[in-house]
Amino acid sequence: MFSSKKARDRAEDVQETVQQLGEDMYSGVRQAAGQSCTWAKNNPWVAIGVGSLVGLLAGIYLTGKKGD
Repeated sequence: MFSSKKARDRAEDVQETVQQLGEDMYSGVRQAAGQSCTWAKNNPWVAIGVGSLVGLLAGIYLTGKKGD
């Protein structure tokens, strides 16, 4: 059948895999954030325009149509 030692070993394997995936994701997010900051510093007016557009679209989406 299935022994408790096997279950413990499998759980440890899964825990190690999840921890490694989390570290990889964290590293990728930090790298992407750093690149986006660099891009925004090199292109400030474009960044302002993109931020304004995103804010406008978010406002339109959140208000939505009421009463139709």
